[in-house]
Amino acid sequence: MIFKGIILGSLICLQSAVSIGRGTGALASASGTCALTGATYQWPVYNAANTCGTGVACTNGAGINTLASIATANNATQATTASQPIYTTGQVNGLPAMVFNGTSDVLTLATGIGLNQPTITWYSVVKPTSAATNQVIVGGSVTGSFEWAISSTKHQEIVEDNVVVIGTGTATISSTAYTTLVAQYTLSTGAWQLYTCSGGTCTSDGSGTTTLPGGMFTNDTNTFGYTTSADGYSTASIAEIGYFNTITLSNIAGYSSCKYAI
Repeated sequence: MIFKGIILGSLICLQSAVSIGRGTGALASASGTCALTGATYQWPVYNAANTCGTGVACTNGAGINTLASIATANNATQATTASQPIYTTGQVNGLPAMVFNGTSDVLTLATGIGLNQPTITWYSVVKPTSAATNQVIVGGSVTGSFEWAISSTKHQEIVEDNVVVIGTGTATISSTAYTTLVAQYTLSTGAWQLYTCSGGTCTSDGSGTTTLPGGMFTNDTNTFGYTTSADGYSTASIAEIGYFNTITLSNIAGYSSCKYAI
């Protein structure tokens, strides 16, 4: 077995360079694990609890029918084989990702998530394709649902109730490498703040303010890789998605650097 170290300050993560297709979602390190503190929901593709068929372990090229949450139980599922994103190994730092086909693939959460918490944070490790299309990370199956996506020009964007809150993030998102993205919302002000994270640091990537439409609370976010708006189905590759009520940017940046070497 060959091991390699990823150094982030004093944090050293040791992970296998081979046979790393599944695992538990958290990697061992010299000081514990590459872990996110206070995750409300966390959906890594690197997780032995994920399945590609009823009770069937995921292997390269198989369709994911259950993406399990390793924090609070709230699995994302897809029973229709033709609509399952593909489990693909060796995508980012030796870890797998799920690849959406842009025409039918979608995972649906058991419990939809509203935007009626004092603060929320979405996190994802994602790589869009080079196609000039909007590529949805999280969205909803009801008209007017919240949408977090990578735009056709490869920038982060936020859409609520069919209104673009942030149309163009500052950074251009790579279509050849995975990027760690963060979207944070504050209920009291209606403010959204976007970030990109690398090397243990998160950098501002644009902001915007919603007028707090009622639909953003009732039209819950409940889909990965799809939304009911014109953006529709995604062609992105996603290694992990997380949702938090309370999280620090330094925790996300350190976790991403430790686990994914981003």
